[in-house]
Amino acid sequence: MEEYLAAEGVSGTNQKRTMRAVRSLVRGDGVPFPKAAKPPLAAGRPLRLSDDLVQLLAEAREWCPAEEDKSRGWLYAHPLKKLMLFKRERGASWLGMPLAPPLSMLAEDMSSDDEEDEGEDEEEGRPLAARLPLGPKDGAGPAAAPGPHPPPRVRSVFAEFAYNP
Repeated sequence: MEEYLAAEGVSGTNQKRTMRAVRSLVRGDGVPFPKAAKPPLAAGRPLRLSDDLVQLLAEAREWCPAEEDKSRGWLYAHPLKKLMLFKRERGASWLGMPLAPPLSMLAEDMSSDDEEDEGEDEEEGRPLAARLPLGPKDGAGPAAAPGPHPPPRVRSVFAEFAYNP
Protein backbone atom coordinates (compact mmCIF):
# COMPACT_ATOMS: atom_id res chain seq x y z
CA MET A 1 0.00 0.00 0.00
CA GLU A 2 2.94 2.31 0.62
CA GLU A 3 3.97 1.96 -3.02
CA TYR A 4 0.41 2.78 -4.06
CA LEU A 5 0.36 5.94 -1.93
CA ALA A 6 3.73 7.03 -3.32
CA ALA A 7 2.54 6.41 -6.90
CA GLU A 8 -0.53 8.55 -6.18
CA GLY A 9 1.75 11.44 -5.22
CA VAL A 10 0.88 11.36 -1.52
CA SER A 11 3.41 13.28 0.62
CA GLY A 12 5.75 11.48 3.00
CA THR A 13 4.01 12.83 6.09
CA ASN A 14 0.63 11.82 4.71
CA GLN A 15 1.96 8.32 3.96
CA LYS A 16 3.37 7.93 7.50
CA ARG A 17 0.13 9.01 9.17
CA THR A 18 -2.00 6.87 6.90
CA MET A 19 0.16 3.76 7.21
CA ARG A 20 0.41 4.14 11.02
CA ALA A 21 -3.38 3.87 11.30
CA VAL A 22 -3.67 1.12 8.65
CA ARG A 23 -0.96 -1.01 10.30
CA SER A 24 -2.64 -0.61 13.67
CA LEU A 25 -5.97 -1.75 12.21
CA VAL A 26 -4.36 -4.68 10.38
CA ARG A 27 -2.66 -5.91 13.56
CA GLY A 28 -5.97 -5.73 15.40
CA ASP A 29 -4.70 -3.06 17.80
CA GLY A 30 -7.29 -0.60 16.54
CA VAL A 31 -7.00 3.17 16.27
CA PRO A 32 -6.46 4.66 19.73
CA PHE A 33 -8.60 7.56 20.88
CA PRO A 34 -6.31 10.55 21.56
CA LYS A 35 -7.10 10.99 25.25
CA ALA A 36 -7.66 7.27 25.96
CA ALA A 37 -11.21 8.05 27.10
CA LYS A 38 -12.58 5.34 24.81
CA PRO A 39 -11.33 1.91 23.78
CA PRO A 40 -9.49 1.86 20.43
CA LEU A 41 -11.58 1.67 17.26
CA ALA A 42 -11.85 -1.93 15.98
CA ALA A 43 -9.52 -3.30 18.67
CA GLY A 44 -9.31 -7.09 18.60
CA ARG A 45 -10.57 -7.28 15.01
CA PRO A 46 -7.63 -7.55 12.59
CA LEU A 47 -8.61 -5.72 9.42
CA ARG A 48 -8.60 -7.57 6.12
CA LEU A 49 -8.89 -6.07 2.68
CA SER A 50 -12.11 -8.03 2.19
CA ASP A 51 -13.76 -6.30 5.19
CA ASP A 52 -16.52 -3.75 4.68
CA LEU A 53 -14.59 -0.49 4.96
CA VAL A 54 -17.70 1.65 4.52
CA GLN A 55 -19.21 -0.03 7.59
CA LEU A 56 -15.98 0.49 9.51
CA LEU A 57 -16.01 4.19 8.58
CA ALA A 58 -19.60 4.44 9.87
CA GLU A 59 -18.51 2.79 13.14
CA ALA A 60 -15.60 5.21 13.34
CA ARG A 61 -17.89 8.22 12.94
CA GLU A 62 -19.99 6.99 15.87
CA TRP A 63 -16.85 6.24 17.88
CA CYS A 64 -15.39 9.72 17.31
CA PRO A 65 -17.86 12.29 15.96
CA ALA A 66 -16.43 15.12 13.86
CA GLU A 67 -16.79 17.65 16.67
CA GLU A 68 -14.57 15.47 18.92
CA ASP A 69 -11.96 14.76 16.23
CA LYS A 70 -9.27 17.39 16.82
CA SER A 71 -7.23 15.89 13.96
CA ARG A 72 -9.92 16.91 11.42
CA GLY A 73 -10.10 13.44 9.89
CA TRP A 74 -6.52 12.25 10.24
CA LEU A 75 -7.43 10.00 13.15
CA TYR A 76 -9.54 7.54 11.14
CA ALA A 77 -11.36 9.07 8.15
CA HIS A 78 -8.35 9.88 6.00
CA PRO A 79 -6.61 6.49 6.47
CA LEU A 80 -9.84 4.55 5.86
CA LYS A 81 -10.64 6.54 2.72
CA LYS A 82 -7.12 5.95 1.36
CA LEU A 83 -7.56 2.26 2.13
CA MET A 84 -10.89 2.29 0.24
CA LEU A 85 -9.16 3.86 -2.76
CA PHE A 86 -6.40 1.26 -2.60
CA LYS A 87 -8.97 -1.52 -2.40
CA ARG A 88 -10.87 -0.13 -5.38
CA GLU A 89 -7.77 0.50 -7.50
CA ARG A 90 -5.57 -2.47 -6.71
CA GLY A 91 -7.04 -4.96 -4.31
CA ALA A 92 -10.51 -5.68 -5.59
CA SER A 93 -9.40 -7.58 -8.69
CA TRP A 94 -7.64 -10.33 -6.74
CA LEU A 95 -10.34 -10.58 -4.12
CA GLY A 96 -12.86 -11.49 -6.80
CA MET A 97 -14.84 -8.32 -6.17
CA PRO A 98 -16.31 -6.35 -9.04
CA LEU A 99 -14.63 -3.04 -9.70
CA ALA A 100 -16.94 -0.08 -9.88
CA PRO A 101 -16.49 1.68 -13.22
CA PRO A 102 -15.61 5.37 -13.20
CA LEU A 103 -18.72 7.56 -13.37
CA SER A 104 -17.46 9.20 -16.55
CA MET A 105 -17.45 5.82 -18.28
CA LEU A 106 -20.98 5.09 -17.10
CA ALA A 107 -22.15 8.48 -18.37
CA GLU A 108 -20.56 7.82 -21.77
CA ASP A 109 -22.09 4.36 -21.88
CA MET A 110 -25.55 5.67 -21.02
CA SER A 111 -25.41 8.55 -23.48
CA SER A 112 -24.52 6.19 -26.33
CA ASP A 113 -27.80 4.32 -25.75
CA ASP A 114 -29.80 7.42 -26.68
CA GLU A 115 -27.96 8.00 -29.95
CA GLU A 116 -28.44 6.03 -33.12
CA ASP A 117 -25.35 4.02 -34.02
CA GLU A 118 -24.41 3.88 -37.68
CA GLY A 119 -22.37 0.69 -37.44
CA GLU A 120 -21.96 -2.19 -35.07
CA ASP A 121 -19.57 -1.53 -32.22
CA GLU A 122 -17.54 -4.65 -31.49
CA GLU A 123 -17.27 -3.64 -27.82
CA GLU A 124 -21.03 -3.18 -27.42
CA GLY A 125 -21.80 -6.86 -26.92
CA ARG A 126 -19.33 -7.19 -24.04
CA PRO A 127 -20.37 -6.28 -20.49
CA LEU A 128 -19.17 -2.90 -19.25
CA ALA A 129 -16.95 -4.52 -16.61
CA ALA A 130 -15.13 -6.49 -19.32
CA ARG A 131 -14.31 -3.24 -21.14
CA LEU A 132 -12.69 -1.56 -18.12
CA PRO A 133 -8.91 -1.44 -17.91
CA LEU A 134 -7.58 -3.06 -14.75
CA GLY A 135 -4.09 -1.58 -15.03
CA PRO A 136 -2.71 1.65 -13.59
CA LYS A 137 -4.71 4.88 -13.83
CA ASP A 138 -2.91 6.17 -16.90
CA GLY A 139 -3.57 2.94 -18.78
CA ALA A 140 0.14 2.18 -19.12
CA GLY A 141 1.50 -1.12 -17.95
CA PRO A 142 0.00 -4.58 -17.73
CA ALA A 143 -3.51 -5.14 -16.51
CA ALA A 144 -4.01 -7.00 -13.24
CA ALA A 145 -4.45 -10.71 -13.75
CA PRO A 146 -7.70 -12.00 -12.28
CA GLY A 147 -7.47 -15.00 -10.03
CA PRO A 148 -7.57 -16.16 -6.45
CA HIS A 149 -4.13 -14.76 -5.57
CA PRO A 150 -2.89 -11.20 -5.83
CA PRO A 151 -0.21 -10.30 -8.33
CA PRO A 152 3.25 -10.53 -6.68
CA ARG A 153 3.68 -6.74 -6.40
CA VAL A 154 0.32 -6.27 -4.68
CA ARG A 155 1.01 -9.23 -2.41
CA SER A 156 4.30 -7.67 -1.26
CA VAL A 157 2.74 -4.24 -0.74
CA PHE A 158 -0.14 -5.69 1.22
CA ALA A 159 1.79 -8.39 3.09
CA GLU A 160 0.58 -7.02 6.43
CA PHE A 161 -3.00 -8.02 5.68
CA ALA A 162 -3.93 -11.54 6.66
CA TYR A 163 -4.62 -13.03 3.23
CA ASN A 164 -6.84 -16.04 3.78
CA PRO A 165 -8.60 -17.31 0.63
